[in-house]
Order: sequence, then structure tokens, then C-alpha cells
Amino acid sequence: MRGKISKRLFNDLSIRGKFIVIIIFIIIVLGTVSIASTRYITSIIHEIIHRENPKVEATLEMEININEGTQNVLNYHTLKEEIEKEMFNDNVNDFILFRKQFGDIIITNDEKELLTEIDSLFFIYRKTASDIFYLKNKQDVIFEHSSKLIKDSIDHILDDILQSQTIYNSKKKEALYEIEINFFEYFSSTINYMHKPDTALINRIIDSKQDLEKAARQYTGLPLNKTEKKYLELLMSIWDIIKTNTDKIVNLEIQQQNQLNDFDKVNSEIDFILDNKLQVVVKNHIRDDETRAVNSSKYLAVTSLLSIIVIVLAFYFVARSIISPIAKLVHYTNEVGKSKFDIKIEIKNRKDELGQLASSFSNMIKNLGIAHNEILKQKGIIEKKNINMLDSIRYAKRIQNLILPPLKLLKQNLEESFVLYKPKDIVGGDFYWLHTTQDKIYFAVADCTGHGVPGAFISVVCSNSLNNAVHEYKKTEPAEILDKTLELVINQFHKNESGLSDGMDIALCCLNLKTNKLNYSGANNPLYMVRNKELIIIGPDKQPIGHYIKSKPFTNHIIDLQKGDCLYIFSDGYADQFGGNNGRKFLIKNFKAMILENHEKTMAQQKQVYNNTLKEWIAGGEQTDDICMVGLQI
Repeated sequence: MRGKISKRLFNDLSIRGKFIVIIIFIIIVLGTVSIASTRYITSIIHEIIHRENPKVEATLEMEININEGTQNVLNYHTLKEEIEKEMFNDNVNDFILFRKQFGDIIITNDEKELLTEIDSLFFIYRKTASDIFYLKNKQDVIFEHSSKLIKDSIDHILDDILQSQTIYNSKKKEALYEIEINFFEYFSSTINYMHKPDTALINRIIDSKQDLEKAARQYTGLPLNKTEKKYLELLMSIWDIIKTNTDKIVNLEIQQQNQLNDFDKVNSEIDFILDNKLQVVVKNHIRDDETRAVNSSKYLAVTSLLSIIVIVLAFYFVARSIISPIAKLVHYTNEVGKSKFDIKIEIKNRKDELGQLASSFSNMIKNLGIAHNEILKQKGIIEKKNINMLDSIRYAKRIQNLILPPLKLLKQNLEESFVLYKPKDIVGGDFYWLHTTQDKIYFAVADCTGHGVPGAFISVVCSNSLNNAVHEYKKTEPAEILDKTLELVINQFHKNESGLSDGMDIALCCLNLKTNKLNYSGANNPLYMVRNKELIIIGPDKQPIGHYIKSKPFTNHIIDLQKGDCLYIFSDGYADQFGGNNGRKFLIKNFKAMILENHEKTMAQQKQVYNNTLKEWIAGGEQTDDICMVGLQI
């Protein structure tokens, strides 16, 4: 209720009053919006700044990948799994990626210096890791060589050859067992040292080497045959190789430990710079940016408010000079709306657009006055001619109705039947035709060229020709009737040199009430028959009643009818009607479906359905052609 009162009061205000109200409203709204916008912008800036900064994220990712890479190097040294090496390479690539992301963002001089220092340490970091991998691989190659010698030579010599030849000599056998035990103790200690180097394992390697050499001297002091001496020499030569390899393995392990210590140191330095220097610098810059952003938002709020005030004031003074002349022009417009064209426009001392508008408006009023008088004069003439034209068309309608048989005549002869006749205009080119004899009923639907008045004239000619063919020339078969009608229509339209090619399409039926047979002939228009819920189409001759180059005699179709058969003849206007949701034609397939769906209803009900369906399809649109349809049930 309050809203309606406020709206009515506002509408009652003058333009000046409305403008003042609008200005006050704009000031309030813009002021409120300015304050709210400033608060909102400040909160957004604060939120954005306190989000995870890309630099902070990149720094954390670099730190994570450095630490993970270090752990993967340590795992590789201990476990010798290639996957650890691949994971280290992934960490290196990810570190480089996030380093590049950090560098692509605008950075300060402090950040640039720290990145330079990180780059130098990272180079050392990668070089040290590469050296560790190299030493480890070299150590593995030497170890594999020793393992192969043991597998291929030592086991074979000790177990299969020497032991079998000294089986009866217990001292030789005892010495050989001692050599074998110390040999594998020496080798297993070397393996353990490679996985977990410490002083105890070094001592075990030295002790087992000394025990093995002592056992070898004891075995050498025993009486040996040539074969035993030969294999002992071979065994000791292999021992020398393995001993040399073990010394190399130990030395390489010592080098690796030194590299690992350097590697861990470089990792700690990079981690320290990332965690304690670079992140601190980045966060300090973020806080500085936040302070500047908040100050900028406050400055923005003040300047925005001042700008709004200046704009509103300027708008007010400019609009003030416009309201008064506009109000006068509105008054003059209202007078013109009352058909007062003798008013004088007075807006003085204006050389701007409003002055030009007033001058043009004054000239327009003069021209409107002249045009108004002329329009009134022409309106009277047109109204008079329109009345005469409509009277002529209505009289033509009465003439055309004379050629249409009365519907009650159709009902007297065909009780269960209907006629749907809907010309596009007052008169049309479609018509239905009926002729009865003692035992026959002739009925037809014709579609003449055109519609409206031209179509109506053609329909009169064609209907008269049809009647003459039956009454004057005594034609009884539908095909004969159409042949004669064709001849009469062509003669009628070729009496002079105009040579009109107009005519009609028609479906003509003759129902014999005694024999219950139907004789049909058609010119382009078919006959539809529904029997036992099946649609049967009896096709026409593909030629019109009119001038046609390949004209030939029409064909009779004789049909034995059954009780319940439904017959339909029609023009093409129904199927060609535009409408529906997409403005398309109704189409013959929908026309067929409609007939099949409703043929079991009474003819009166069917007519109502077909008429309603047509109205719904057009739905307020325009009928595009004349429509005529006749249906009957046997």
C-alpha cells in the first residue's frame, strides 16, 4: 500500500521535482555504494594478499623437492634401487620448474640475490649427487666382478676339485675349510660395509683377510701334488684380484661418505636460504604490499566520493538548463496531440540542440497540419471506395454460394457425411459439388487456381463446365465428365488471345445406391478410403482440368464398398497450412494420421475435430489457402 502511494506521489511531481528527487536518491545510493565498495575492495585486497602467494608456494615446493631429493640420494646409496635415482631426477626437475615459476613473477633485488645464491648451491648440489651416483655405480661394477669370480672360480676350486683330491688328508681338508670360511667372511664383510660402512666392519675385513692368508700358508706348508699346487696358485691369483677389488670398494665408500657429507651440507645451506631468508623476504614484501593496498583503497574511497559529488552537481546544473525547454516542448506536444496545429513555438535564445529541436518541431507542426488535412480528405475517399469494394465482394459471395449445393441436400442423400468449407478470404477458389439421380449420387471437391476474388471467378467457370458436362452433354461416368469438363474449360479460357492456363484440380465420385459401388476419377486430387482401420489411397491422374501439354483421357476407378467404409475427398489447403510451434506446414502425413485416428467417430464429430485441429495449428496466424473437405460413411 505504501509503495503504491509513493509511486503515485512521484508520478504527480513535475519534471523539476522528479529530477530533484532523483538527484537526492543518486547521492544517497552512490555514497552508500562508494562506502560499501571501499570496504569490499579492502576486504578483497586483504583476502588476496593473505592467500597463498605464488612466491611462497614456489619457495615451499623448492624446499620440499630439495629435501626429498636428498633423502632419495641417501636411499639410493643404501638400497641401490634405481627408482630412488629416478625419483631424485624428478625432484630436480620439479625444483627447476618452481624456480622458474618464482623467477617469472616480478621479483625484488633482495629476492634476485637470494635466487642467484640458490642457483650456485643447486649446481653444486646436482654435481655432488652425480658424483655419488657415479662412485656408487663404479663400486657396484667392482663388486659384481668379485661376485662373478667367487661364483665361477672360487666355489668350483674349493668344493669340487681341491676338496675331492684331499678327502683322505684331514690336515689339507681342515686347511681348505679354514680358507673357505675366511674367504666368505671376508666377502660378506665387504658387502655389509657397502650397505652400512663403519669401523667394526673394516676390522672384520682386515681380520678375515689375515686369517685367510694364514690358512693359505698352512695349506702351502703341507706336501702338495702338482694338481693341488696348480689350483692353489690359481686360487691365490684370484684372491689377489678380489683383495684388490675390496680395497677399491672400501676406498670408493670412503669417497662416497665424503661426498654425502658435502651433499648434506649443501642441502642444509639451500634449505636454510629457502626457509629462513627467501620466505622472510617474500612475506615482508607481502606485508608492504598490503599496507600500500589498504592506503590506496582509502584514497580511492575519498576521491570516488568527491568525484561523485562533482559529477552530480555538474549534472544538476546542466539538466536544469534542459528541463524548462523540455517542459515547454511537452506542452506543445500535448497540444499537437489534440490536433491543434496553429500553435507557435517560443523557446528563445537557444542555439544548441534544443533550439534546433524547437525549430524543427515548429516546422514539423506546420507540415503535420497540412498532412492532417490531406489525410482526412484521403481517408474519406478510401472509406467510400472500401465500402463499395466490400459490397461488391459480398455480392460475389452470394453469387458463388449459388454454385454450392445446399448442405441439407447432401444430408438428405448422405446422412452420415460432413462438409468442411473454409475459404481464405470472403470468397475463394475451392468449392464442393453435388448432383443426384434416381439411384446415383455424384459429389466432388475442386481446387481452382488462386483464391479470393480471382479464385472465385475461376470456380464459377469450372462449376458451370462441370454442370454442362452432366446436364447438357449427358455424361454419366466420372472420367467422361472430367474429360468433357476439361474440354469446356479450355474452350472457355481460349476464346480470346489471352490464353489463360488456369483451371482446377478435382476429385469426382459417383456412388451407386443400388449396387453399393463407387466410381471415382481424379485430376491431381486423390480419394482416401478407410476400411478396417487401414487407409487406402486411390490415386488420381497427374493432370489438371486446364491446359496441359501431356493431357490424356481420365481414368475410372470402380470400388466395391463395404458397410463402415469411410470416404474422404479434399483440396490441398489443409495439408499446406502453415502453423504449429515452428511455423511449418501441417503436411500430408499428419493429415493421414488425423483421419486414421478419428475415422471411427461420427461424421459430425470428425468435422468438429478437423476444424478444432486446424484452429489450434494456425493459433492466431493467417490462413494461407482455401480449404475444402468432404467425408462420408457407408
